[in-house]
Amino acid sequence: MGLWDAAVPGLLALGIYLRSSLRPDQTAEWRPSFGHTYCRDYAVLARLKVLQDPHHPHSESYFHYFVGGVRGLGTWGIGHLIDHDSSQLVGMAQEHQEGSGNLQLLLEVTYEHFRVTAVRDVSREPESFFQRRCTTAFIRDKLKAHPGP
Repeated sequence: MGLWDAAVPGLLALGIYLRSSLRPDQTAEWRPSFGHTYCRDYAVLARLKVLQDPHHPHSESYFHYFVGGVRGLGTWGIGHLIDHDSSQLVGMAQEHQEGSGNLQLLLEVTYEHFRVTAVRDVSREPESFFQRRCTTAFIRDKLKAHPGP
């Protein structure tokens, strides 16, 4: 299963979290109580090694990074990881790096109490992990465990 295939259930999960929380059903002006929302999203981070001169394998190499959340929270989570916990990212990279220097990570981002509180590597989780985490029952159980104000 590819990273994107695993992340697809996350397209639905954030919507379920938001609909099941205390947020209004329609677009509304920001209120501080929205910051107490508990939710999760997913993101992909890829690093690809590129040679300066592909015809000379010993030429200097560079890396192109691609980051993207399934939704905005996932993108925010990658930014948070890079900015606030780069040592965790280095550890993830060392664990997953391919011999070529390329890297692909699927990350789960958790938001609560006005901030990103966790960014977790879920790259090696089976499909059943995502199917379970993206069910309405699982999400409602998480929301009960993390009540708002």
